[in-house]
Amino acid sequence: MTNCKLTDDFIVPQVSLVPGSDVKVQRHKLNSLRTTNSSVYIGDLAVLVYGRETLSCSSLTGRQSGAHKDVESKPQLDSTKLDAIFGE
Repeated sequence: MTNCKLTDDFIVPQVSLVPGSDVKVQRHKLNSLRTTNSSVYIGDLAVLVYGRETLSCSSLTGRQSGAHKDVESKPQLDSTKLDAIFGE
């Protein structure tokens, strides 16, 4: 499914990450993700979906770290977007 998002003076095509998902990204940015390493691809896709700032201030689970019990836990990433990234 393709939608479009108006950005300044032009329209940027958006595509769903998973059929039927409300999680959409710009088609040209998704097509620019090129790597043979699946871990790098997932990381780049997460940056595309969430943005670097959100990723730096969040965690996958939202739970307290066992290694850093003195540090406050970060909020959990949006599970709908995580499901789309992992293809669920």
